[in-house]
Amino acid sequence: MEKRCREISIHEAPRDDYRGSLYAFVDTICTNDPKNDPNHHKNASGKDRHKPKERSSTVNLDRCLGWDKNNGGLIKEIDGHATYYGLCWGCHYKRGTKDGENNLSCWCKHGKGEKVQDPATKKLGIMTQFDLGPLLKVFPSGSVGCSHWDYS
Repeated sequence: MEKRCREISIHEAPRDDYRGSLYAFVDTICTNDPKNDPNHHKNASGKDRHKPKERSSTVNLDRCLGWDKNNGGLIKEIDGHATYYGLCWGCHYKRGTKDGENNLSCWCKHGKGEKVQDPATKKLGIMTQFDLGPLLKVFPSGSVGCSHWDYS
């Protein structure tokens, strides 16, 4: 994903619930694949016909991630509402990780392990990590979505 995306970041937004949980969104700016994007040539002409175009996307991680109640961690799951069930906050994306390494980290109220204080919020939680590599996909159009979505 990082090869085609010049920007990958996480932003959070409050939910309207009594638990105080947050939504976590992945924001990306990625290039399309001119050879495989059926809409690429509609607005392109001359030299630009084969030049990749950038596209912004936002993915709600609750659409792609679930919460493993038995092991207390993030899992790949369609509409799994991970940040709601784990009561997670402070999610960050770490760029430059190798394939298979965790690049998402979130503080979560639920989970297994010792709770420690989040230095930013002073809340007690467990640092939970996950590899977004197999979870997110850059489609030929340059948009990003859950890898289990079957459209671009």
